[in-house]
Amino acid sequence: MRFFSTLTYLAVAAIGAGCSSTASTEASCRTGAECASGVCLASGTCEPVQNAGDGGLTPGDGSAPIVNGDSGACVPNGDGRIDRNEFPASPGLRATYAYASAVAVNFAGVTANGVTTWDFKGPYASDTTRVVDVQATAGKWWAGAFTGASYALALGSTSDLLGVFVLNDTGLTLRGVVSPADGTTKTQLAYDPGASFLRFPMRKGDAWSTTSTITGTVQGLTIASTSGTQYTETYAISVDAEGFVEVPFGRFKVLRVLTTLTRKNQFGQSISAMPDKKTVAFVAECFGTVASATSNDSEATPLFSTAAELQRLAP
Repeated sequence: MRFFSTLTYLAVAAIGAGCSSTASTEASCRTGAECASGVCLASGTCEPVQNAGDGGLTPGDGSAPIVNGDSGACVPNGDGRIDRNEFPASPGLRATYAYASAVAVNFAGVTANGVTTWDFKGPYASDTTRVVDVQATAGKWWAGAFTGASYALALGSTSDLLGVFVLNDTGLTLRGVVSPADGTTKTQLAYDPGASFLRFPMRKGDAWSTTSTITGTVQGLTIASTSGTQYTETYAISVDAEGFVEVPFGRFKVLRVLTTLTRKNQFGQSISAMPDKKTVAFVAECFGTVASATSNDSEATPLFSTAAELQRLAP
C-alpha cells in the first residue's frame, strides 16, 4: 500500500494549470520562455500580450498584464475574491511550472503597509521544469466511468497519474484518479462524493471539508472488498490569507489556501502506509494556482517550514 503515498501530492497543487485558452497569430513555440507573453498555447503559438489594466498582476518581464486572447478574456480585477469566470481552466490550456524538492519555505512572508508578499521566485538548487497540459476527457479509456468530467491534469512532477476533475459554477471537484493507459496494471479510483478543492466565489475566511469514499483499482489491484470499502479521504480546506506572491513568472495578487489530507480505513483508523499531508497553495484570478507547497509525511504544522515539493508558475 506504500504506492498510495504518490497520491498525496494532489491536494490543490495541480489545479489551475492553464493561463490562456485560444490560439493567436503569434510566433510558434514549445514553451512559455519562447513567447513575449510568457504563455505558449496548446496550439503551439504564443499568447499575445494585452493591456488589461491593473489587476494586481505583473509578468516577470515587467510588461502589461496577460489575459486570454479571445473575446471572453479573463481580466484580473484584484477584488480579493475568485469567481467562476476568473478560473479559466479548460482542455487545451498549457503552462510551465518549476518544481523544487526538499526546500525551506517561508509562509510568514513580508508585510509592509498592511500588505503581505510571499517570495518563491528562487531559483532553487533542485529546480526542474515541466509543461502541464489540461487534457480533454473525450476518447480516453476511462471517460465512460467519469461522465460529465471537465478535464484531467497530471498530479505532480514525479507521477504519471491523472486527476479527473469537474469544474462548474459552484467549484472544482476531484472525481477520480487514473493512469494514462488501460491494461492489467491500470489505476482507476473513483471518489464518492467528489472531493471539493475550490469553491466559487472564494474569498479569505472561507472553509469547508469533504470526505470521499475511494473505490477502484491501483496498478491492477482492487482496493474494495465484499465487507466494504477499504478507505476514505478527507480534505479540510481553509482560505486563511490574501496578499501577493512572487514566482518565476511574475507577481500575482492571491488568496492563500490551506489543505489537510487525511485517510482512514473502513474502521475509521489511520493508515500507516498512507500518512497525512498538508498543502499550502496560492490562487490568483485568471491564472489559478500559481504556487503551491506540499508537506512531508505526517506534518503537524499547517504552515510548515520544509516542503517536500514546491511548485511555481514559470515562463
